[in-house]
Amino acid sequence: MSTSHLRVNKMEKDWGPEIDSTVSAFTAAFLSLEQDNPKLIGSGTFVKSGTIEGVLTCAHVAELISEYEEFGIVCFPIVDGRRQRITVPALGTVSEKVEMAQKPWSEFGPDLSFIPLPPDQMSTIKSLANVADLNIGFRKLTSDLAVDATQKFECVSGAVASMTPPPRVSVSLTTLNVNGLVNIGQIQEIDTHNGFDRLKIVPIPHSEFILPESYGGMSGGGVWRVYVKNALSEKPEIVECHLVGTAYWQTDAPNRSIIAHGSSSLYLGLLKKIREKWPKAAAV
Repeated sequence: MSTSHLRVNKMEKDWGPEIDSTVSAFTAAFLSLEQDNPKLIGSGTFVKSGTIEGVLTCAHVAELISEYEEFGIVCFPIVDGRRQRITVPALGTVSEKVEMAQKPWSEFGPDLSFIPLPPDQMSTIKSLANVADLNIGFRKLTSDLAVDATQKFECVSGAVASMTPPPRVSVSLTTLNVNGLVNIGQIQEIDTHNGFDRLKIVPIPHSEFILPESYGGMSGGGVWRVYVKNALSEKPEIVECHLVGTAYWQTDAPNRSIIAHGSSSLYLGLLKKIREKWPKAAAV
């Protein structure tokens, strides 16, 4: 039903091919599966802790997903032309979520969730996508630059509703082309709230790319720090990507920014709860 394409907001170099094989491949989009009107619900990042695998997202997206008996997950695959949408039952997945949440939903959070997925579905997903290891991310909390890296930049990755056209409906098939975005930006640490760290991502515009009017649909998307080797040479290359947060809010227009929880909330908060729920399976 779904196809996907992920565009990259350019820096001085077009990092599109490199990001397609790194950040893009970790990215998920959630869909409702109404026959004639599928909708983008939100975004996520494929992650694991030990043998527990699933999707990192935000709690308000997990709440929306839980309203359905089943939902769709769209991958942004490494190899074009592969099947990209997986149907997932809510029972045993979102019903088993681990989260840190506080209503009413606001820019202050907390708004984080992990949705476990069964091994058979993760096997299909791993043929299309990459999975970030949260335990490795935890161990990298104290490291700044990756080995051999000379420069770094940050970006946020997820699906965007305003970039996704309405579904195409025919007699026997409904197709939704889910469009996503890896948006390079400047990360600013902002005030913590009730012990949860927060980041503000200010998107960097480019003359060849118009920023979306709204980032709706990107909630739950991953915030990444990308390390670059030989940044000033003719052949710079990405050497490593660190998952450093999860987006959950956008500021008012104009000049929207994206609010995210950072590494402390993710690795010292949510990962701890994942390990507590599955003490043996999610072990380091």
